[in-house]
Amino acid sequence: MFELVFLGTSASAPSVQRGLSSAIVMINEHRFMIDCGEGTQRQILRSGLGFRRLDKILLTHGHLHHILGIGGLASTLGRWEALDELNIFGGAATLARVELLMEVVFGSNQIPNVGVALNLMQAGIVFADRHFTLSAFPVQHRGLGMRSLQRNHRYGAKPHSGDSTSLVNHHASTATSSALIHQCAIALPQVSSAMEYRHRWAGHYYSWA
Repeated sequence: MFELVFLGTSASAPSVQRGLSSAIVMINEHRFMIDCGEGTQRQILRSGLGFRRLDKILLTHGHLHHILGIGGLASTLGRWEALDELNIFGGAATLARVELLMEVVFGSNQIPNVGVALNLMQAGIVFADRHFTLSAFPVQHRGLGMRSLQRNHRYGAKPHSGDSTSLVNHHASTATSSALIHQCAIALPQVSSAMEYRHRWAGHYYSWA
């Protein structure tokens, strides 16, 4: 079975109650972090999950409130945790930003020497285990390289979508899913802002469901 822990559900700035975008999906012995906003390390500690086996980070896109926590997390994992490799998955534009962050943390041209691997995520299967597959599908948002993720398991498909402008690809990719997890930080009072910044708001998903 899947276990999902939300570490942050805020929009582009944190609030007193909500951290920036991040979640951890646990499937058997595997842990997948989805996005890593600023402050995610502290949220991991508060959740009680700890850093063990946290070796795969999946990035839906490269906006800063989804990636700024990676530098500090990678530094912590490299210094204090017994972790041989940290695999970061994302679109090309996202990985270019992450590479710059890693060079700030570890120094120029040091990424291969510290166990950080940047993996280009394209539409299709990203990770496969004998019990499940993890696939990516493209979505529309501001900028390029947006990806959403779907975990296919014998208990059913569970898509997880980042910020998006349109629901077109969601319909095609999640038609047979038993649930949809979507990053949607904007509620009714901020609908005009959602449209201006090309985000869906919560009401779109109630009507769609």
